Amino acid sequence: MNALRLRRRLAWESVVDARRWLFPLDGIGRWNRLYGPRGFVQFQGVLPAAVEREAVTALLRRACRARRPSTLAVLKRFGALASPGPMSFPRAGATLSLDFAHAGPETDALLADLHAICREAGGRVYAAKDASAPAACLSPGDAAMARFRPHVDPRFESDLWRRLAGPAQAG
Repeated sequence: MNALRLRRRLAWESVVDARRWLFPLDGIGRWNRLYGPRGFVQFQGVLPAAVEREAVTALLRRACRARRPSTLAVLKRFGALASPGPMSFPRAGATLSLDFAHAGPETDALLADLHAICREAGGRVYAAKDASAPAACLSPGDAAMARFRPHVDPRFESDLWRRLAGPAQAG
C-alpha cells in the first residue's frame, strides 16, 4: 500500500511533505471516531526471527477465525542490532500490529489469544501501546526487566507498570 501511495503522490508532486507522508491519519479530522463509540484496541508483538513466519501465520489465522476485521495491519522486520534501552521493544525478528474496533468480550478474548500466541513463540508485546496484556507477555523474569526494576521510583509509577510488573518495592 505504501508503494502505491508513493507512486500516486509522486505522479502529482515532485516533493513529498514528510509529515503528510509519515502521519497520514493526521489529515483526517477525528479519525478515531471511524472505530465507533468503543474505540479501538491494538495488538502489537515482536516475534523471534527463528519462528517469525510460523508465529505471524498463527496470529493472522487466529485473527481471521475471530471474524473481527483488522482495520489496520502492519508487519515490519527488525534487524539484529540491539537497542540500548533496557525495556526497549525492538529485537531481532518480525513485529505485527493489528488494530480492531473494540466490540466487548469477543475482542478481549481475541486479544488474550493473540497475547498467548506471541508469548508461546517467545515474543513480547509492545507494552507502551497495550492495554490488556498479562504480565507474562512482558517477560518479567528477563534480564532487561531485572536491570530496569531498580530505576522505578515506588512513589511515581504508572498503571501500566503496576499491571505488568507489580508495584515497585521501596529501596
